[in-house]
Amino acid sequence: MDKKKILIIVGVLLLLGGVYKFVLSGDPPPPGPKPHVTGVPLPMDKEFMINLEGGQVAKVNITLLLDEKDPGVAAAETYAAAAAGPIPLHPQNYLIRAVITDALTNLSASSLTNSSQKSLLLKSICKRINKETDAKVLKVEISDSVIA
Repeated sequence: MDKKKILIIVGVLLLLGGVYKFVLSGDPPPPGPKPHVTGVPLPMDKEFMINLEGGQVAKVNITLLLDEKDPGVAAAETYAAAAAGPIPLHPQNYLIRAVITDALTNLSASSLTNSSQKSLLLKSICKRINKETDAKVLKVEISDSVIA
């Protein structure tokens, strides 16, 4: 008689588990679309005025794409939420600006206009920022530039 009770209990538990699995739990929501850009964008607080080789001058706006663990994410989220007003500073803004200014000074104008040269330059700047500061930058982008 004990074996029958055990079989009945096991059968009822299996039946309840199946009901839960197929009726009560429902299907999990489908995964959302994969984002094209990961990270948190933070524009630098002001443009860079850079002396290029040959006496030319460039005015460049830079945006950083920050890792979620970067200390500047709070500033970036504040800026995104406000959608207006002054751009907040990254905690190490002065160091980041120094790295970018140093990397851009005395370049040729073609370094900023040729897409392959510009891509290499921006990757180099990103590596230097991550090496020389506590910032965790995924990518550096030039949002606009003027060369005179």
